[in-house]
Amino acid sequence: MITQALTVKPVTSTQERPLVTIEFAPNIHPSETQYNYEHPLFVFGEKVELINSFPSIAYTTYALELIESKTPSGRLLSQPYWKYKISNGQVSYWREETALIRHIEKTCLTCARFQNYNDNNGKGWCHQFNHSAKTSYKKTNDCIVNGAKDKSNEAFPTEVFELDRDGYPMEEAAPTGYFSRNFTTNTDEPF
Repeated sequence: MITQALTVKPVTSTQERPLVTIEFAPNIHPSETQYNYEHPLFVFGEKVELINSFPSIAYTTYALELIESKTPSGRLLSQPYWKYKISNGQVSYWREETALIRHIEKTCLTCARFQNYNDNNGKGWCHQFNHSAKTSYKKTNDCIVNGAKDKSNEAFPTEVFELDRDGYPMEEAAPTGYFSRNFTTNTDEPF
């Protein structure tokens, strides 16, 4: 928990919105050399989403907490880290930094399988489903499920290997299938 007084720098302006910077100086033990304080990855009001969740729901960060474990003398026991309170207007959660990513609207335009025509109507070609689509169409569950057919997403490549008598792959691939032509098993042992 942040226990020091927070100082606010004068507001400066960016092209997009006013910028407010909040700084604090953590109370660091004089002999502390093992751990350091990292800057938070996300800021107040930033759109984030939970890692590995579908559908992707945008949450807004509205609170940060620095988590630090210290000995009674003030030395850090582990690397300090940030937790964020996020909300989508209906529910709110406290999540660690490692559980969040920046929210990016996933549309056809951000898909690798989409060919943008760069026309005024925002149209292009979806190679996933082999039909025309608009750049603004949102990514659906069908995109994810059918995307597994793509060779680059295969969990187990379909390469063919020649196996030795014990079933281990040999150096060269088998030209005739899974086993060499002279592959035999012991009659007493089932294959």
